[in-house]
Amino acid sequence: MTIKNIIIKNTALNTFIWLLWRDVRALRKTFINQWLDFSFLLCTVVILNTYFMPFMGVSKSFGVLMLTSQIAASLAWVITGDAGVWAYDLQGSKSILYELTLPITYRLVYLKYACAFAIKSVSINLATLPIGILLVFKVIDFGAISPIKFLGAYLLSAVVFAFFNLFVVVLYKNVESYNRFWMRWGMIIWMFSGLFTPWAVMKKASTLAGYFLLLNPFLYIYESAHAAFMGQPGFINFWTCILAMLVFSVLFMLFGMKLFKKKLDCV
Repeated sequence: MTIKNIIIKNTALNTFIWLLWRDVRALRKTFINQWLDFSFLLCTVVILNTYFMPFMGVSKSFGVLMLTSQIAASLAWVITGDAGVWAYDLQGSKSILYELTLPITYRLVYLKYACAFAIKSVSINLATLPIGILLVFKVIDFGAISPIKFLGAYLLSAVVFAFFNLFVVVLYKNVESYNRFWMRWGMIIWMFSGLFTPWAVMKKASTLAGYFLLLNPFLYIYESAHAAFMGQPGFINFWTCILAMLVFSVLFMLFGMKLFKKKLDCV
């Protein structure tokens, strides 16, 4: 490797870090309001499923299941919102073209958006977790929680959601198509992802449907979160979920970059 190549690579990396820091730093302006928004939503979901649903015959532990589900789901909501803004930019002003003129590759620009989306979503929603734990304090089994596993699965979940949303944005022609995807297909994927019901229960209801749902990338996000927070029994093996999430992340990243290059005619 020549000195020139080393300098070019260092310049590209420095540009990547600067752009990423610029995007993440912008979160300061809206952090409090977004934290309040997701805190209110988390409290509503947890209170409803912990203190009201048991009167319909649901176990009180269902509130813990919904706590972990909501924490993971909120990642997707933040990222989906940011991806929607990105979709509007690609269709309209295309301010991203400025970034592509900088000494940085289109791949690093693409990765910058994925990292920024993931970091912002994790920062907002991890801050809501202590509130949720307080609400289920009497029914939660602290001995079943693996903080390291949960944190690892949580960070990887944000990466999966980020690459998935970027892939969907560049897959469709415009914002209308992107929004239509979420209404027509995205919500179906979401509802059958283990958000409300563990995979073992869905497989018990229908073996064929259960195996088909293993193709759902979101399934491994919720199963890993539940296994790390509530204990392994009753959920897909935690490390299998981690492996699946890594595979889906790489696939969405590679296909997304290819479509991104074609869509913006990058060099």
